[in-house]
Amino acid sequence: MKENLKNLLDSFAGKTESAKGKTKEHIYKKEYFTSDDADKQKSEREQIRKTISKTFKSLNTYSLLANKEKYNQLADTFLNFYFAVFVKNDFSLNSIMSDNSQNIELKDLVKKHLPNLQKRYESTNKKDSEKQPKKK
Repeated sequence: MKENLKNLLDSFAGKTESAKGKTKEHIYKKEYFTSDDADKQKSEREQIRKTISKTFKSLNTYSLLANKEKYNQLADTFLNFYFAVFVKNDFSLNSIMSDNSQNIELKDLVKKHLPNLQKRYESTNKKDSEKQPKKK
């Protein structure tokens, strides 16, 4: 009985129940937050969402202007942020935004640029691994 309860509780690790009774996963790393205060964390989550919005709007602008240098600089900065803040790093929409997000315009921008960010990450890491000497 205790083992079943423990397994059930473990299955909810990193998840909370929403006001509508649905279970939702935490998308942000706990260690990112500077305080245990719920209001402070809410403010920090809001800042994360604003950062995502500004970043993807800027990426889109640089893409439209064909400014590869600024696009790549911002992409690299965002990738550092992405791996520092988010729990899931699989370059999916759900890794950055929760399912209940109502901002359709931002969702479309994220869907448009995530594949480019993933390619940038993979190509950068491939170059880094090629620079390191091979172990014998």
